[in-house]
Amino acid sequence: MPSEANTYPAITLHQPWATLIAEGIKTVETRTHNRFKCLEGREIAIHAGKTWDATGAHDVNMRGYVQGLLRPGGHVFGAVLCRAKVTMAGPLKPDMERAACCPTEGLFGLTLQVTEVYDPPIPATGRQGIWQWTEPEMVSEIEVRWPESGKSRVVPFALARDTEEYVGRLLRSHPAINQITITRRRVQKGSL
Repeated sequence: MPSEANTYPAITLHQPWATLIAEGIKTVETRTHNRFKCLEGREIAIHAGKTWDATGAHDVNMRGYVQGLLRPGGHVFGAVLCRAKVTMAGPLKPDMERAACCPTEGLFGLTLQVTEVYDPPIPATGRQGIWQWTEPEMVSEIEVRWPESGKSRVVPFALARDTEEYVGRLLRSHPAINQITITRRRVQKGSL
């Protein structure tokens, strides 16, 4: 059962806006309403919807907010790309245009500071408005290699102490082994 510690309010954005936020290029998300004011001071998930905003991407390209042309190829759709802290929510000032990658006059918005980028992005089904997203559980994965034989084995572990216990048992049962290389990385639980 998920804990509250890894459940976040989420907003779904058309591409390329979600990617521009995850890359730290777009630090202000704009809205014509102030219904997202309740997110101020909170950490939220940024979800890339399944729609490409061709008009907005063209406008960004023409105004020179980013280097190079924005095209739909290479962007992720239908996934949470990052988490961000909402440092301000409310009316926007005209001087925030570059941070928003669009005109801001008369708009409301969220000023965002990215706290974590998911690599790879985590597939999820988005919704309109504010919705709750639970970050999947993660486990550690180690790869144990035997230098002399070149053999290796990948083993997932939920806790670091399990990893140490496994390596200890391995060394005790194979006294000829004098070196094991262990690399750790996080993988989405269930994908092992």
